[in-house]
Amino acid sequence: MRVIAHLKAHYDYAPLPDGVTPSGQDIAAGKVRAKRDGSGWMMRVRKERTTHNFTALPEGEIIRHIIALAMPKRGRRRVTRKEAISDYLATQPYVDQVDHTDITSFEVHDDHRLDWVGGPEGVNEKLFREIAAPYLTATYAATGKPLLSAEDLEAMIKLYLEPVEEAAHVDHLHERFNVPKATAGKAVTT
Repeated sequence: MRVIAHLKAHYDYAPLPDGVTPSGQDIAAGKVRAKRDGSGWMMRVRKERTTHNFTALPEGEIIRHIIALAMPKRGRRRVTRKEAISDYLATQPYVDQVDHTDITSFEVHDDHRLDWVGGPEGVNEKLFREIAAPYLTATYAATGKPLLSAEDLEAMIKLYLEPVEEAAHVDHLHERFNVPKATAGKAVTT
């Protein structure tokens, strides 16, 4: 799956002005970071310009996220593939790079052409079962019960296999990230 978020601004880093020393609070807040070569500091800056953020999500990563959400410590949430994708995007690649208010629209390409990012793409029940198999025998230390029961797995697979068109993914992402309908894009099928 490929997701493109169209943006009106994003975050980047620029050199800290000469003579300015970052505070421990600024460092802890992520407003500044050391240069890669250790020769000084970079500050987080907002760049206002039309651009985009491309995220490639291998199917295995989507499945692992669905399974992670189903773990006891994560509240045993059961989610569809569509919900898992939006949850992953909200908590992973966009956190440091983008304010959600700067997203103007989304494109979703779920066209099974991402073999280069690590495995078969698109809905894949066999891959889901392979990745989930260890969780059927691993036990939760607090209860001594398996992390996933066979019934849990079947319920998760049923949700995972729900058919969803690319346009529905786009609509769901717009809703999740509060992108106004007036600026909503459309799904592009390639």
